Amino acid sequence: MKIQFTLANVMAALTLFISINVIASDLDDSKKPSNLTITLILNSQPSHNNFTRYVKFKNIAGRTKSVAVSFTKSSYLNYEGVVTASGLTTLESMAENNNRSYWDKMYFQNKGGSTALDINQFFIYVEYDQTCCGREQVAQIGYMSSQYLDSGSDSFYIAAYTGRRLYAQDYLGINYSEFRSFPSVARYMIYDIGKSGSSDASDSLSSSNPKYASSGSSLCSETISWYYYEYGVSISNQYLPWLTYNFKNIESHADMHDQFKYAGRLYCYHAGYKEWIKKDISYNWVLSDSYHPQAGDFLDRRDSDGDSSNGDDGHAMMLMDWDENTGIAQTLDGPWNINFRPVNVESSEVSGSRDYCVGRIPAND
Repeated sequence: MKIQFTLANVMAALTLFISINVIASDLDDSKKPSNLTITLILNSQPSHNNFTRYVKFKNIAGRTKSVAVSFTKSSYLNYEGVVTASGLTTLESMAENNNRSYWDKMYFQNKGGSTALDINQFFIYVEYDQTCCGREQVAQIGYMSSQYLDSGSDSFYIAAYTGRRLYAQDYLGINYSEFRSFPSVARYMIYDIGKSGSSDASDSLSSSNPKYASSGSSLCSETISWYYYEYGVSISNQYLPWLTYNFKNIESHADMHDQFKYAGRLYCYHAGYKEWIKKDISYNWVLSDSYHPQAGDFLDRRDSDGDSSNGDDGHAMMLMDWDENTGIAQTLDGPWNINFRPVNVESSEVSGSRDYCVGRIPAND
């Protein structure tokens, strides 16, 4: 069969090629990490004051990406490392679609040279310059103590869970026992702080529940619903008990809002009473039933006027702490990137600029 190379055919093929590659790899630069830094506190002076080491990220298939970090001496036994230009390019690629599992395993690596490092403490941070809506820009993603990185070729595993937990405890002002009392869904979202991006089934530790979608949109509801489904949060319709909501593949914060309402688990902020008060199936206030939100609950900023074109199309977050004295909710927000975000519920509600509701998860009954 003879192929006719007409201008229309060429343009159609080019359009398809561009669209496929945009879907596969394009991501707004504002959603990518902008820096990675490491602080080293050593037990003894190294043989050199300037050296390069690497953070090796390993994905679910065993492939690795190495991010170069250049170190200089900042004070006695203290060294500060900043990602190199080439290292930043590699780091940015991990926020691209279907690269998310690279964030799950990290190693501190020496690829040669004569300088060994006797490490007392190791801190690693990731930064995002253009975060959304007041989300924190910097997160500690790893912490280690009492490690030795030999000269030549050597590496050690970075305990990311520990680093992110310590960061969360410090941010929320809680101790380890209080952290352990959080529902598992809240703890596991904390363990993902600083991570960014999406995944398909082949690039997800959960093949039945890949992380989010393959686009560069906000995906806030997909983020929160992913954690709820993955860690077993489900609720039942209070009038049709056989109807269970497991939160899988939800793409709208309004859907989650309604499911909590049908389950009799929706509480909205009442600016007059300064309390979270239950809403019934008809969306009427149940003044006799108030609630103090807890870690793991769903926080919904509703589209209060139904007009998404004005920038207030709503938002889904996971609540981590509620301060009734200040009216501020501490939340985790994502997916580009996962980090804390303070929300001034009281101020927004009193001014009438925002409308907030909480979905109470069963673990907080």
